[in-house]
Amino acid sequence: MKTESAATDRGALVLAATIVTEATLIDDLAGSGLEVHAIGDRVAPRRANNGTYEGRKLGLRL
Repeated sequence: MKTESAATDRGALVLAATIVTEATLIDDLAGSGLEVHAIGDRVAPRRANNGTYEGRKLGLRL
């Protein structure tokens, strides 16, 4: 986990972020017979807005 912090005269900001692919749910569902689509971190570890964009794109396609 990457952790950064910065102090200012207004206080402190702490940002903790992981860049790790999370595949547990889609892997569990893969053998269920349901139609399963991968978006976001399952495709590749990236920012949250990538998953939001891919989810909207997939939703419109379905």
